[in-house]
Amino acid sequence: MADAGNGTLLIVAEKKSIKPADKSHPLGYGKESYVWSMIAAFGVFTAGSIVSIYTGIKEWNATESEANYTIGFIVLAVAFVLEGISLIQAYRQSKKHGEALDISALGYVVDTSNPTLRGVFFEDLAAVIGLVIAAAAMGMHAYTGEPYWDALGSIIVGLLLGVVAIFLISRNRDFLVGHRVTDRMHEYVLSELLNHPDIDSVSYLHLEWVGPKKDIYGGGSRYRRQSKRRAYRSEV
Repeated sequence: MADAGNGTLLIVAEKKSIKPADKSHPLGYGKESYVWSMIAAFGVFTAGSIVSIYTGIKEWNATESEANYTIGFIVLAVAFVLEGISLIQAYRQSKKHGEALDISALGYVVDTSNPTLRGVFFEDLAAVIGLVIAAAAMGMHAYTGEPYWDALGSIIVGLLLGVVAIFLISRNRDFLVGHRVTDRMHEYVLSELLNHPDIDSVSYLHLEWVGPKKDIYGGGSRYRRQSKRRAYRSEV
């Protein structure tokens, strides 16, 4: 339920961020994506990490009860396949964009301005790893008859989700408060400006992300040519 809820929030993030600019939001609504993606990340932390750790602690000394391990393993196997398919799709998309920038798929996911892709990738990665941990814990429970193995697995999965959630919250915060572009991107845009036939020089260039796959505006970028001053906008 938590995973499905987070997926819904990421869909909302995509829908909200593509609204066109208007008078009240002249730079568009791109940062809506970071807001809703951060809410989804908090969902991972609360409904995933905290609940999982709490359940593990609560069930650590629980009395043994009758359980159908076959059904449990089937559920984990189906979940592993579904989460794995989603992870592979996110990886392929990241690899495709990363190759265009000559960086690895993981490097692209970490640095990309697209929070929904990053959220899907890392949440699916955590889910696949967590399912393996859960299967191992349940297997040890079935083999030894000791319920604390399940509790230990729940705590480990909770810690894993907590690390992922904190990372996603941190990255969304970076973009919300005005994350600057990389030095490589700055040099690229500057070189494109200087190679433009109508630009003699660039005295100051400020580049800031205004949303995923959105324009990068040189807020203080101006150039002189034939005693005229113009504002320049670079789309990346």
